[in-house]
Amino acid sequence: MAIVARRLGLLDPLREFVKFPSETESNTKPVWGTCAGLVMLAEQASATKQGGQELVGGLDVRVLRNRYGTQMQSFVAGLNLDFLGEGEEPFRAVFIRAPIVEGVISESQGTKEGRVEVLGVYPQDGEGKGDIVAVRQGNVFGTSFHPELTDDVRIHVWWLKQVVDAVRHGELVLNGA
Repeated sequence: MAIVARRLGLLDPLREFVKFPSETESNTKPVWGTCAGLVMLAEQASATKQGGQELVGGLDVRVLRNRYGTQMQSFVAGLNLDFLGEGEEPFRAVFIRAPIVEGVISESQGTKEGRVEVLGVYPQDGEGKGDIVAVRQGNVFGTSFHPELTDDVRIHVWWLKQVVDAVRHGELVLNGA
């Protein structure tokens, strides 16, 4: 994705879209990256190709690419995602060569971008520890899994509500609004 974006001259415009408001807008636009999109939105990535990988950034996190192996190791797992509402049934998350968030690289407290919020963890053991698979920082949201590959629209509905709330509170100005 980064190679194609660079060749088409889109990498810098994507960075500007994600990170910087325009001259006529006071805030940046909402952005959601799934799987490889999460990798692109990270500020740092590990297990990259030789020479590294260009990133768009926007999330103060370090991601590990392909945490769960190759395409052959793809799987579906139920995730308890509290941001969808307490008591809701687990979200069936589709993981395909999925990345994970290895860690937050900056606490960013007090900045306009805000602090990184961990919104989802795929549990690896019975002690509540696991892999971070959903995060949000200000206008940027990232998931390791593919919600678009299920019939469950709860995450999409939640995301659209976030965008609408931002518009209502003046935190986001859409063209023509």
